[in-house]
Amino acid sequence: RVNLQISNQKLQAVFSTTPDGLAVLDAALNIEEANPAFWSLVEKSAPTSATPIAKVLPFTALLDPLQQSSPVQVEIDVPLTHTMWRNLLINAVPLAAGDKHGWLLSVHDLTERKRLENLKSEFINIAAHELRTPLAAILGFTQVLKETLPDQEGLSAHLIDTILSSSNRLKTII
Repeated sequence: RVNLQISNQKLQAVFSTTPDGLAVLDAALNIEEANPAFWSLVEKSAPTSATPIAKVLPFTALLDPLQQSSPVQVEIDVPLTHTMWRNLLINAVPLAAGDKHGWLLSVHDLTERKRLENLKSEFINIAAHELRTPLAAILGFTQVLKETLPDQEGLSAHLIDTILSSSNRLKTII
């Protein structure tokens, strides 16, 4: 009995302090219990009675798979305001003991990671554009030199060809 109480206290401590949102759903998909992180992620206050998950996270990408009985992983964008969104990764695992069934939802916030990925992509696109502009000028003027200089031989022809080939290689890299 004491071991059971200690195990229960450990589970409650993990449940209430984990940074990811956790919610336990019954077979009717009502939230029976949820940790503070869950309510914070969905930006709702904890209700006093069982609440349908469909009221908290009304997304078919989540609700449809919960009609099955196999583990599910979905990523959803939750609108917080007209301009702000939160990107959540939800892992849903079925629970079953005797004739009782339900789900455990683990909710992880991907918003910051997605924001950083978008910033990285934007930076790469801007950098590539900024590199292409002067490179186009180098290629264009070098091509003009190659076509207009009389009697290209020896070192000057070699240098112009080297500039063209190096510029084209850099263009391919960009």
